Amino acid sequence: MTPQTFIFFGPSGSGKGTQARCLQDEIKKRDPDRNILYIETGQKFRELAENDSFTAQKMKNILETGNLAPVFLPIWVWAGIMIENVTGDEHLFLDGMSRRLVEANVLDSALKFY
Repeated sequence: MTPQTFIFFGPSGSGKGTQARCLQDEIKKRDPDRNILYIETGQKFRELAENDSFTAQKMKNILETGNLAPVFLPIWVWAGIMIENVTGDEHLFLDGMSRRLVEANVLDSALKFY
């Protein structure tokens, strides 16, 4: 099986993660020897908000109010994960990205790069 990329869009709580896990299970059955890189920006935001830094406090406020994070933050999260982990031979599962056109354009450039 050729490596595949799956992008899950939707608001918080819409079931993106549930659908991603179901599809991930199926992909593992069909291609058990290939790794899966699962990137979820929301989880990284929650981890960031657990710190005591100024940025963490601002992120906590964003999460509590349900507002969107500034454009640079989700890009910073998923770009860093991709830079550190993409090998070119894995399936990519992208959960909850991109929520704005500018993010989608950056993601498109990243996927074309990889």
